[in-house]
Amino acid sequence: MAESLTLDRPSVAKPVSRPRSRKPAAVSVSALALHLDCSRTYIGKLEAEGVIQRRGDGFPLDQSRVAYLRYLRRERRPFFPYGLRYHARS
Repeated sequence: MAESLTLDRPSVAKPVSRPRSRKPAAVSVSALALHLDCSRTYIGKLEAEGVIQRRGDGFPLDQSRVAYLRYLRRERRPFFPYGLRYHARS
């Protein structure tokens, strides 16, 4: 005689779909500087160099962050410790 067992499993939460706004969040120079951990002056420099772009109501937060990270990756210089640089020439 076979008995059927039912296992009590916790229910798995389903992802909740949240409505996305059509416009990306735009922030002020001060808010962007705080978010990127830099000064407002540096934000102005990044804007002047074309790294980030201001929209009518401020800086789009997500786009500005991605643009800044890409800028940092492009500008990154390889680091060679003092001894390694001269050892490679030998």
